[in-house]
Amino acid sequence: MHISITIPKTVKLESYSYKIVKIDKKAFNKKTSLKTINIKATTITSMGSKAFAGIHPNATVTVPKKQYNKYQPMLKKAGLPIKATIKKKYLFSSKTFCLKKIKLTIIIKKWL
Repeated sequence: MHISITIPKTVKLESYSYKIVKIDKKAFNKKTSLKTINIKATTITSMGSKAFAGIHPNATVTVPKKQYNKYQPMLKKAGLPIKATIKKKYLFSSKTFCLKKIKLTIIIKKWL
């Protein structure tokens, strides 16, 4: 059985919201069934040693596109397996996508 986790942008405790800024050392160490990690946090400044050491060798980590260059070396230093994949998550707004589609349709109709 494979496990998936999501590291959110914030954590709410009582009526306060806290940004995620650190993944502690050995946080997911030796969790061999951990195969999918979705990092939504954009404010992480450090990842502890061996935080991801010993997770599934073919794990997939998805990070926000803008943080990819920052998080990639941090993940590797935190013990992410060599065969693991780090993917960029592209954030789309469905409204923006629909508007672009509508504009494209209008332009095509004008040429016909």
